[in-house]
Amino acid sequence: MTAMTAVSLVPVFFGLALGYLAGRRGIVDHKNVAGLNTFLLSYAVPAALFLAAAQTPRQALVSHGKLFLVLTISMVSIFLGALVVEVKLCRFSPADSAALLLAVSAPNWVAVGFPVFIGLYGPQSTMPVAVAVLCGNMVIVPLTLLLLEAGNGKGDHAGILRRYVSALWRCLKKAIVLAPIFGICFSLAGCTVPPVGIRSLAFFADTVAGISLFVTGVVLSRESLSIDLNVMGGLLLKLMIQPLLTFAVAGLLLQYPGQIVRDAVLLMSFPSGFFGVLFAVAYNARTREAASVLLLSSAGSALTLSLVIPLLAFIR
Repeated sequence: MTAMTAVSLVPVFFGLALGYLAGRRGIVDHKNVAGLNTFLLSYAVPAALFLAAAQTPRQALVSHGKLFLVLTISMVSIFLGALVVEVKLCRFSPADSAALLLAVSAPNWVAVGFPVFIGLYGPQSTMPVAVAVLCGNMVIVPLTLLLLEAGNGKGDHAGILRRYVSALWRCLKKAIVLAPIFGICFSLAGCTVPPVGIRSLAFFADTVAGISLFVTGVVLSRESLSIDLNVMGGLLLKLMIQPLLTFAVAGLLLQYPGQIVRDAVLLMSFPSGFFGVLFAVAYNARTREAASVLLLSSAGSALTLSLVIPLLAFIR
C-alpha cells in the first residue's frame, strides 16, 4: 500500500517541482502566469468537467447520489467551520480565507484520486472519483468563488447582502461553474457526446493536471513555507478531522452500506487540491497558508493514506 501511495503522489510532486524550479530560476515569472491561469479556469477545466459529467451514465449518476450527499456534507461542514475560525479568530477577510478554505475542504481528486482507486480496485473503479470531482466543482468551487467575487472590490460600497447576491450572479456565469451543470443535464437527458466532440474537448481537458500543477509550483516559488497555528490547524482538518467526520456522517449518522462509506472515507483522505491557490492568484487574494497546507498535506498523506487504506477493510 505504501508503494502504491508513493507512486500516486510522485507525479504530483514532480509537476509542482517543475513549476517551482521554473519560478525560482526565473524561467517563468510568477507575476506573468495570469494567461495560463485564465486558460485553465476558463477553458481546460470546464472542458474536463463537462466531459466527466456528460460521459457518466445516467444510472451511475443516480446510483451515486448517496455518495454525493456524504461528500457534500463533509466538505461544506469543514468549509463553513474553517470560515468561522478564519474570520472570527484569525481576523482574515472571507476573500483572503478562500484559498485556505478550499484547500482544507476539497481533496486533490484529479491528480491523486484516480491512480489510487485504479491501484486499489482496478481501472473500472473510478466512478466514485468522477462523482467527487463533480461534487467539489458544483458545491465547494462556487462557494469559494462567491467569497472571492464578493471581496474583489466591485461592490465595496454596497450592502453585504447586495454584494453577495451580485457575486453569486457573477459566479453562476462562469464556465467552471456552468460546465458540470450542463454536463449532468446532458447525461440525465440521455444524450451522447459525439466522438468528434469528445476528441475536441479532450485536447483541452487532458492538459488540466499537468498545467495546474506546473502553475501552482510557479506560484509556490514566491511563497515561503509557513508553519504556524493556522497552517497546522488546516493540516489537522484536512488529514484527520475530515476523514473522521466523513466516517461519522456516512457510517454512523446515515448508516449507508459499507462500500459507500469506504469510498467516501478514502476520497476525503487525499491531500489538498491545488485549485484554491489558482483561484486566489486570479483574484489577487492571499495564498500563503493555502500553499503551505498544500505542500504539507501532500507530504503527510503518504503516511496517512498508508494508515487509512488498510483500515478500510474493517468497514462493513
